[in-house]
Amino acid sequence: LDYLHSLNTKVSIFNKKAAAFITSAAIFSASTGAFAEFTDISSDSWYSDAVQFMVDSGYMNGISDTEFAPDAGMTRGMFVTVIGRMDGANTGEYTKAIFPDVPITQWYAPYVNWALEAGIVTGFSDLHFYPDEQITRSQLAVMIKRYLDYRNIVLPVNPNAYDSYTDEAYIAEWAKEGADLMRTTGIITGDDYGNFMPDSLATRAQIAVTIMKLRAVINGETLEIPQRKERSKAEILLEGMTLKDKVYQMFMVSPEQITGVQAATMAGVTTKEAVTKYPVGAILYDSKNILESEQ
Repeated sequence: LDYLHSLNTKVSIFNKKAAAFITSAAIFSASTGAFAEFTDISSDSWYSDAVQFMVDSGYMNGISDTEFAPDAGMTRGMFVTVIGRMDGANTGEYTKAIFPDVPITQWYAPYVNWALEAGIVTGFSDLHFYPDEQITRSQLAVMIKRYLDYRNIVLPVNPNAYDSYTDEAYIAEWAKEGADLMRTTGIITGDDYGNFMPDSLATRAQIAVTIMKLRAVINGETLEIPQRKERSKAEILLEGMTLKDKVYQMFMVSPEQITGVQAATMAGVTTKEAVTKYPVGAILYDSKNILESEQ
């Protein structure tokens, strides 16, 4: 279990760094304001209209003239730039670095400084901003909420909004107000089952759709809220399981392996305690365990 966790962490870090490099290095390679024929986006994809809107508006570009990378994550530095472009922020006055990891020579630095002054972002406890870290869905919601507060914009509640996200209990306290605003306005409805997925990384496609919806609501439109799918009993059970539970469920073992007895011929208190401690997927009884037909 420790090995799997370590491996997962290493893969996650690698993916973050790789996507951050792709996004940061190539963000200005496509021409602003002109919709390129992106080879990685089909016209019938759920985000194609949003990508068209973002490129036409000059808020986002592709990572090249032919690629948008819809499933890649977006860095904190790039998202602040998107918000700043949407706002039409005057960043010419910002000529000095504020964060030690955001040198003023970086293309996103003036927008980071503007966002800090506007109260849209804050640094971390070590006074760094970490511009190349990918933004989570929780951070996305909070930054949008702070931007609206900065502009004194009060969004109307969508009458068809969900009463709650399916995974409401997993949203951190610091993100609740932002997530709640996304839910009540319908800007972020989550996955097909209404899960907000607070700790998931926000993809470029998701951010494009979110910003397009945000602009629509600011302009007085009422968004259509999709019908949530009903989850199966298996999906509900799976959602409530820890990683440890899921790993144990993959094992089928003999009763001796979890009870420590030499040969189990009955399932009693010891077995019950063992299964509680080690919730395996199945216990296999064979001829050494079954001595009589009554068993």
